[in-house]
Amino acid sequence: MILSDMRRDFLLFTVLLVVSANAAAQTPAPAVLHVRAEGRTIEVGQAELAPLPRRTIETTDGGRPVRFEGIRLADVLARAGVTFGQTMRGERLAGYLLARASDGYRVVFALPEIDPDFAVQEIIIADRQDGAPLPSRDGPLRIIAAGDKRHARWVRGLVALELHAAPAP
Repeated sequence: MILSDMRRDFLLFTVLLVVSANAAAQTPAPAVLHVRAEGRTIEVGQAELAPLPRRTIETTDGGRPVRFEGIRLADVLARAGVTFGQTMRGERLAGYLLARASDGYRVVFALPEIDPDFAVQEIIIADRQDGAPLPSRDGPLRIIAAGDKRHARWVRGLVALELHAAPAP
């Protein structure tokens, strides 16, 4: 009787351990984005993203329709002091943004591509896909540049944005 109670307790413990491990694996990591621009670095988390206007982009990914939701990249950069619109001229046109992923992947966007007054396409930092948080392999944050023919700049696991200026000749 004692042995069967021990087996039952061990089995119950094992089931609880597996269930809690699965729950932890499905809980998205908190999104913290490091933004370096205009001579300062800020951390942008859920609290800073929450009041910003949300955008939805319907596109295809892997040949299937998908709906991404998130914040416009320009709005996130504005939180770090980056200005767009009338200030986008002269040397500012040589500015670029380096986006970094948690696995070391990096891509570049020209600053005018991000400016809503310049660009035709909208680039967002998505945190939701088809009404749910991004899958763990893609999130918690992902850049979506739906106007790109290839999705090579759709940065998964986005962790940092850095504003730079191209060197003068």
